[in-house]
Amino acid sequence: MRKILPAVLWLIFIYVLTALADTVEHPPTEFWARVAFEVEHLLAHSSVYAIETWLILRTVGIPNDRRTLLILLALMVVFGVGQETMQAILRAKLELLGSVWDLFTDGVGAIIAVRLYRGWQSRRALMPISSHPGADVIPTHRS
Repeated sequence: MRKILPAVLWLIFIYVLTALADTVEHPPTEFWARVAFEVEHLLAHSSVYAIETWLILRTVGIPNDRRTLLILLALMVVFGVGQETMQAILRAKLELLGSVWDLFTDGVGAIIAVRLYRGWQSRRALMPISSHPGADVIPTHRS
């Protein structure tokens, strides 16, 4: 139970931030301002869901098969649908194109996290045992 706690707390944090964001900025109309707005929005959504995915991967490990990986990515999209639903309720309207874009960026963040986690695990597996964190700790067995 303790292993999943960071992922659960992070998800609660995402939803609390969503609930507290009572006003949503309307995108600027000037071209470069709009580009900057969309890039910031993309980075915010993808990084938040990348962190959530990373925390879940730390708990359950990297999926070995495509089916499990797709289930994990679908779970991230379901979390995103929950967030978008909450935003629609708070705004009292649904911005379909914006919601689809947000779900896409949530999925991109999840995919990036999986790729980074795989790379991190690969490099970690190649490290000598003595350089792993905690390798100098002598385990004690309790009777």
